[in-house]
This record gives sequence, C-alpha cells and structure tokens, in this order.
Amino acid sequence: MARVLKLGYPGGPVIDGLAQHGNPHAIEFKRPMIERNFGYDFSFSGIKTGVINFVNKHKGFKVEDLAASFQAAVVDVLVEKTLQAAKDKKVKTICLAGGVSANSGLREAFEKRVNEGGKSLRPRSGRAIFRLHIPPLSLCTDNAAMIGAVACYKFKKKEFADLSIKPVASLKI
Repeated sequence: MARVLKLGYPGGPVIDGLAQHGNPHAIEFKRPMIERNFGYDFSFSGIKTGVINFVNKHKGFKVEDLAASFQAAVVDVLVEKTLQAAKDKKVKTICLAGGVSANSGLREAFEKRVNEGGKSLRPRSGRAIFRLHIPPLSLCTDNAAMIGAVACYKFKKKEFADLSIKPVASLKI
C-alpha cells in the first residue's frame, strides 16, 4: 500500500501513523484468509489487490481512511489466525515479534482480544486463556537483526558458503 500511495520505505510506520487518524470502517476490504478456511496460512495479496483497485477506481478519498481500513483488514487476519492457532495447538503464551509488532493497531487488537474482549477464547472463569507478551517498541526490530545474529553464529563456527549459493526461502536455520 505504501508503494501505491508513494509513502516511502519502510511504509509500515507511515501507514500506522495515518491509520490512527482515519476511519477503519470507511472502506471494506476482504479478509479472504479468515472468510474461508485456509488453516493457519497468511496471505495479504488479496487485501493489497483490493487497495490497488480502490485507488485506481476512486479519487478524492482520505488517505487516512484508506490506511485505517487496510490496517484493520490486515490486523483482523493476523489476530484471528494467531489466536485460532494458539487455541488449536494449546499454546499458553503468545509473543509478538519483529518489526510488525511495533504496529499500534496490531498491539491494541491483540491486547483487546486476549486481555479484554476475546470472549470466545476464554474459559468459563472469564480469565484469558493466553498470556500475551508484547515487547517495548525499542525491541520491535526488523527480521534483519535476527538474520544477522544467525550469520554471527555461522561465522563463529566457520560455516561459509561460496558465492554460487542461491536463496532458499524455506531454509531451516
């Protein structure tokens, strides 16, 4: 979305800031990964396509409303999928991590669902069935830091690859 609106890189913080001043119900974006059963998979290509189509078809919209509506759709999918997976797998603790954990809408939605409003995910006692850990913003860094840490350990073990190595997205670290 940030690229389509020429908001710069990284776009996440800009979108989050705009979303705080917009109406998350102004534009209805599909949530296909929770509207149909896709297990625990995440995909935001449909939401991103929805944003592109909206921008191409409409003029004069408030960017803040677009950002808030987009963010709400993404957050809904992330929170719903995570809580369902935690419930199904009998996980007791959920921890947000990485750069996305700095998003104010995501933080608020997790806190609300786990600590206040997640009634469908609560036992009869009314107490939350999950512990939620959200790091301070100073620790919400991009995954590049994690990759750098892995590289440090590999370097110390003298595990090197030659320059012919190809990227493998599903590589086990």
